[in-house]
Amino acid sequence: MPPLDIIVRHAEILQRNIDTLANHPRRILKRIRERQPIGRLEELDSACLAWYVRQPGRTALEKAGTRQVLLGVARHENFDTLENRDLPRRPKVFFEEWDDPLISGIGWVSELVEIAGGIDIFADRAHRALAKDRIVTAEEVVARSPDLIIGSWCGKKFRPERVDARPGPASIPAVQRGDLYEIKSPLILQPGPAALTDGLAALENIIRRWVEGPERQRCAINPSSGLTPPARD
Repeated sequence: MPPLDIIVRHAEILQRNIDTLANHPRRILKRIRERQPIGRLEELDSACLAWYVRQPGRTALEKAGTRQVLLGVARHENFDTLENRDLPRRPKVFFEEWDDPLISGIGWVSELVEIAGGIDIFADRAHRALAKDRIVTAEEVVARSPDLIIGSWCGKKFRPERVDARPGPASIPAVQRGDLYEIKSPLILQPGPAALTDGLAALENIIRRWVEGPERQRCAINPSSGLTPPARD
């Protein structure tokens, strides 16, 4: 059994965390597809449109059927976020906007990483608006030892084999455990609703899987989240 002073110290830290979470919980708007009255429909995504065209009828009223409902995207307040949990450890995250040269994440991306429960290893550069001012070296990445590498290379696919080809990747925890992920750039590299909903959800999905432990499944990803496992061919 640990000494009493260690137990007391940990209890005090835990109590402060609980008080913070209880008094300042973080709310997010979770986007859910559900059938809604036709007059209250506000948003459709590609899946809703695909469902819509399969319904019998020529007009929206006919497709809504006798109940006059259509499939749409609704937003519901949600408190189930990693930020509202007392995490045992927060992963260090390297967010790549580009690979050659290596460019770290811009301000709002860095903030979303923190909100999702991670630690941006280049948060000290995130305030720099110009990409050229956020160029980092492979050696700097190795020195900051990220637990997760998330690529969002604007306009091209993230290739994990290029990460493996950089100097010293074997010593990076993210490379050792295969924690290399991609988030599609339209979801997170443009400031606006997509980054605050789909982009944040994709980050939380990645960090949640890391928090859950090394035995997590790395390939079963919901395509609708915009998060895709990188190809290794």
